[in-house]
Amino acid sequence: MPADLPARLDRNLPLFAPAVSTEPRAGVMLFGDEPYTVATLPATRSDGSGIPVGLLAFARKIDSEFADEISELTGLRVEFAPAAPEEIEATVKVMGG
Repeated sequence: MPADLPARLDRNLPLFAPAVSTEPRAGVMLFGDEPYTVATLPATRSDGSGIPVGLLAFARKIDSEFADEISELTGLRVEFAPAAPEEIEATVKVMGG
């Protein structure tokens, strides 16, 4: 687990807000200089009913092993490369609305 994980879990981020949303959300977050794919889902009753009482989050490091697994599943060559700062800013604005 990245050491700065707790500091990165800002409830106001588009990935986590609104806290009472019943819809799952997904995106990419940087922990230090390493990218992770992150998905969140409101914690409700097992049948999905009720007001969310928390948030369940899943994260996976995006690295060459992850790319290899996707390549194997899709039959396509997959590679990840860093984005330019202006591309990241544009993506965050789109995700945040």
